[in-house]
Amino acid sequence: MKKKTPSPQPLPSALTVTSPAAPGPASSRSRPAPAALSKPAAPPAKAASPKAVRTAEVTFALLEPHAQRVCVCGQFNSWSPEATPLRRESGGLWKASLALPPGRHEYKFVVDGQWLPDPNAQANAFNAYGTLNSVVEVRA
Repeated sequence: MKKKTPSPQPLPSALTVTSPAAPGPASSRSRPAPAALSKPAAPPAKAASPKAVRTAEVTFALLEPHAQRVCVCGQFNSWSPEATPLRRESGGLWKASLALPPGRHEYKFVVDGQWLPDPNAQANAFNAYGTLNSVVEVRA
């Protein structure tokens, strides 16, 4: 009676290509999978050429004469409430200018820790929290 020897199970090519050879005689586990052998090597990746990203200067302004600190946060700064502070000007006007790429950008002001939509925004949108975000549209 002949003994049946189990055939080795194929391994994913990533494992067989990167795994070290097994000790002793060569085994199917130490050789690359046939698909890896027949695949031509990929050409080296080309470095991305720096393309000039068009931006437009957007000025955010808010009249808050009694505020101690005003920031603007939105998609353009990962909604970080402290990332973009506004400068206080005369009469309690707060301003900041940012270079934004073309597209629709939602934002809010953070006035002394309180999140507020822009009262002068031309558009608003409800967010996932049921409150309003202000919207600025930057055209190319």
